[in-house]
Amino acid sequence: MNAGNELERKGLNGKAVASFILGIVSIVIVIIPLIGAVLGVVGVILGLIARHEVKRSGQEGRKLAIAGVVFSGIGILFSICWVVMAYMTFS
Repeated sequence: MNAGNELERKGLNGKAVASFILGIVSIVIVIIPLIGAVLGVVGVILGLIARHEVKRSGQEGRKLAIAGVVFSGIGILFSICWVVMAYMTFS
């Protein structure tokens, strides 16, 4: 039973992969600011959780988690810039 838990913990962290994918999608969907910002926030949260889990359990995915946090942050920033530029254009 312990060997199964050991194998389960040593794989790639799923939250790190999800954070990475959400970060990329939040950048691509910046044209829809609310959705891009929400995906970015979820990506940041998952990336931070994944970094903690990777450190604690020894799983792989540390770099993916960091990239997910960075890409998600960029997606949030782009969404904010898009809203500001749209506001300035139409006012």
